[in-house]
Amino acid sequence: MSVIKQVLEFQSRYNDTEPEDEWFGKRVITLPGANVATGAQEQRFSVEDVWHPKPLGFHVRDGGKNLADDVWKDPTRRKGNFDYCPELVIVMPMKLERERCEGDNKEGEIV
Repeated sequence: MSVIKQVLEFQSRYNDTEPEDEWFGKRVITLPGANVATGAQEQRFSVEDVWHPKPLGFHVRDGGKNLADDVWKDPTRRKGNFDYCPELVIVMPMKLERERCEGDNKEGEIV
């Protein structure tokens, strides 16, 4: 039986009570014989605050409204993130290049 099914047999999460990954993580470690990643290993699965090459995915808080500078501020890195995971454009609030303000340095500042 999958770990997900095991947890869901004895627990159910109410919507918007806490992030689903945190909710699930707290429960999976209570299963006898559970084999979970260390903190250092899990950081490489999903990029959120610290950039790592070739993650399984990106975690964008608040639908992309609250992003870490290390991951998103640099325009070259940002383009690389979108090239690596094109599904991000579905959830991120973005403007077209032609909508940029004059003087926009592509790092969130008008100079």
